[in-house]
Amino acid sequence: MIEMDYETQMKNKADEHNAHDLSIEHLTKRKSIAVAKKVKKYLQDKYPWCYNGGCRMFSEDFTYVTGGGDRGFTTHDANAVLSLVMDGGDFYDFFSYNGEGAYYGLDDAWKLEQFIESLGYHAEWITSYCLGVYEQ
Repeated sequence: MIEMDYETQMKNKADEHNAHDLSIEHLTKRKSIAVAKKVKKYLQDKYPWCYNGGCRMFSEDFTYVTGGGDRGFTTHDANAVLSLVMDGGDFYDFFSYNGEGAYYGLDDAWKLEQFIESLGYHAEWITSYCLGVYEQ
């Protein structure tokens, strides 16, 4: 019975965080919104105890920087339909190839990638914490 209470508490905590972390109200592009709604439902159904550590997961305009040192810095636009930014929290641990799950041999990243591909899109990692969704 105590285990059930703990699971309920974890799910309630994730639901509270995900009101922000998995919000899609800030998205403006029709394709982004459509994909984000389906990915959000997938994550809430398959990983109800997870949250994103206070970071909004869905982004339409993700850029990243490479370089440094004597090479200088270069900013790149991901040009994805939708970017899934997992910059902390449980989703990073479960899906990133640098997260705890990958370290312990849990390979949930491919499940998320396969789900995105079932929607008719291509999933490709932009950084270790951001998965891009691209048109096929």
